[in-house]
Amino acid sequence: MRGRFLYCFSIWRPSFLAMLLLLLAGCGWTQDDPVPKVNMPQSWALGVSRVTDTLKIDGVADSWWREFGSVTLNDLQQTALSYNDDLKASVARLTQAEAQLRMAGASFLPSLELKTSDQVAQGSSNTGRSSSSRVSAEGSGSQRSMRADLSASYEIDFWGRQAATQESAAAMRDVGGFDRDIVALTLTADVATTYFKILTLKSRIDKIKENRETALQIQRLVGQQVTYGKALPMENLQQQNIIANLDAQVAALELQYAQALNALTLFSGKPQGELQRVTEVLTDINLPTIAPGLPSDLLQRRPDIRRAEANLQAANADIRVARAALFPTVQLTGDRGYASDSIKNLLTPESILWSFGAALTATIFDNGRTQGAIEVAEAKQSAWVAAYRQTIMAALRDVDDSLAAVHWLQDQAVAQETALAMANESFRLAKVRHQAGAVDYLTVLDAQRTLLKAEDDLLQTRQLRLNAAVGLFKALGGGLS
Repeated sequence: MRGRFLYCFSIWRPSFLAMLLLLLAGCGWTQDDPVPKVNMPQSWALGVSRVTDTLKIDGVADSWWREFGSVTLNDLQQTALSYNDDLKASVARLTQAEAQLRMAGASFLPSLELKTSDQVAQGSSNTGRSSSSRVSAEGSGSQRSMRADLSASYEIDFWGRQAATQESAAAMRDVGGFDRDIVALTLTADVATTYFKILTLKSRIDKIKENRETALQIQRLVGQQVTYGKALPMENLQQQNIIANLDAQVAALELQYAQALNALTLFSGKPQGELQRVTEVLTDINLPTIAPGLPSDLLQRRPDIRRAEANLQAANADIRVARAALFPTVQLTGDRGYASDSIKNLLTPESILWSFGAALTATIFDNGRTQGAIEVAEAKQSAWVAAYRQTIMAALRDVDDSLAAVHWLQDQAVAQETALAMANESFRLAKVRHQAGAVDYLTVLDAQRTLLKAEDDLLQTRQLRLNAAVGLFKALGGGLS
C-alpha cells in the first residue's frame, strides 16, 4: 500500500506543486498609495461676485478657441494640431509608453519556446569511444540526432513585483498622455496669442498710417501759414518730426509683424506661403468669457496636475518593485517534446520526453544594493509628492492671475475708451482754435500726441484682454467639456 501511494504521489507531484504555488501567489501584499490630500480653497481670490459679474458663460468645450468667433483662428488651430512637430513627438512618446505597458503586462503570462534540432555527429578514429558522441565502436561512425520540444516558463508573482511593474508602466503611459495634452494646450494657446498679436500689430500699423495722413495735412497747413507769416518755421519742423517718428514706428511694428508671422509658421508646421492671408481685423474677434468653476475642479481639468499625480502613482509602484527584490522569486518550468535518431521514429510514444520543475532564487548578500534601490525609490516618491503639491499651488495661482487680468483689463479698457473720446475731442478743438489764432501750435502738438497714444494704448489693451482670456482657458486646462 505504501509503495502504491508513493508511486501515485510521484506521478501527481508536479500537479500538486503547481497548485500549491498558485495558492501561495495570493500571499503577496498589496499597498494602498493614496494621492496626498491638498487643502483646496472654496473660492477664487478675486471673489465670487466679481467673477460672476465678469464671467457668465458655462460649458466651454475643449476647442475653446472657437469662442473667439474667428474662422481664421479655427483653421490655424486645426493646421497646428495636424502638423506641429512638437505635438507629433509627444504622440510618439505616448506610443512608446503604451508599448512599454504591453511589455510589462506580458510577464503575467507564461513564455513558450519551440525548439527543433537536427544534428549529425562524425566520430574520430584517433580517439577513444565517447558516450557523448554516441559513435560506433570503431570510433569512426556517425550518428544523427533529431529533437523537437516545447518549453514553458512562468514566474509566480508572490510579492506583487510584476503587478507593481505593470502599475508603474500604466502610470507612465498616463504621463505620456498628459504630456501630449500639455503640449497641445500650450500649442493652441501660443497659436491664439500669436494670431492676436498679428491682428494687433496690423491694426496699430493701419492706425499709425491713418494718423500720418492727418499729420501730413496739418504739415501742409502749417507750411502755408509759414509762407504767409502766420506760423514760425520751427512749427513746420516740429510737424515734420512727428511724421518721421510715425514712419519709424511703422517700421518697428512691421518688423514685429514679420517676426510674429514667422512664429505662427513655426507653430503650424507649414511654410509661411501655405498659410492663408490675414483678412480679419482686431475688432472682429469676440471677447469670450468662461465661468471658472470651483478650485477643486482643477484636479481633474489641468493636464499638468494629472501628470504630476500619474508620476506620483508610478513612484509608489516603483517602491513596491524595489521592496519585492528583498524576497525570492519562484520560477516554474516545463518541457515536452520528442527525440530520436531517425525521423520515422521521432513522433512515436517511445521518443517522448518531458520535464517539470520549480526554481526558487533568493539573494543572500548584495552589499546593500537592494536596500539602496529601495531608498532611491522612496526619495523619488517624496520628490514627486512635493512636485504634486507645488503643481496644484501653481495652477491655483495661474487661475487667480488670469481672473484678475480679465477683470481689471476690462475696467482699464472702459477708462481708455473714455480717454480716447476725450482725446479726439481735444484734438479737434485744438485744430479749430489754432486756425482761429486762439492757441499756439504747441497745444495742437500736445493734443495730437495724446490722441495717438490713446488710440495705440486701446489697441494694445484689447490684445491684452484677448490674451487674458486665452490665459484663463489655459489655466483652467482648456475649458470645460
